[in-house]
Amino acid sequence: MTEQNRTHAPGAASDNAYRKGCRCAGCRAAHAAAARRRRAGPPAPPADVPAGPGPIELSVMAELGKLPPGAGGFWGPVWRELALYDARLIDRAVATGEHNIVSTMQSRLANVIDRLVAGAPRGPEDTAEWAAWAGDL
Repeated sequence: MTEQNRTHAPGAASDNAYRKGCRCAGCRAAHAAAARRRRAGPPAPPADVPAGPGPIELSVMAELGKLPPGAGGFWGPVWRELALYDARLIDRAVATGEHNIVSTMQSRLANVIDRLVAGAPRGPEDTAEWAAWAGDL
């Protein structure tokens, strides 16, 4: 491909430009490098990432243990797993230095916990109502 037919500015070769039709040497090299990365698969976690639950996941586990069994309603088990998964992601992001996603994950975790707490029975009359509802399943 000649310099006049490029789909990008000079020096801005990329796999994306290759997919748009540019076949300059830089775009071909970027496309080949991206293909090698895809074939290699996801990177292995760094050795310093703990294998077990981290501090945030442990505290979320403790808080989930305090909720009544009916918390979150029908979707309660799903919300609980999402809360643990989000906590695990936050622990991993902190351990690997990916601080750019921590704020988003904290917001998501707070939303999931709010959904769990909002659906929790509040008193004896709620508990009886939840038990009657669960018995209909």
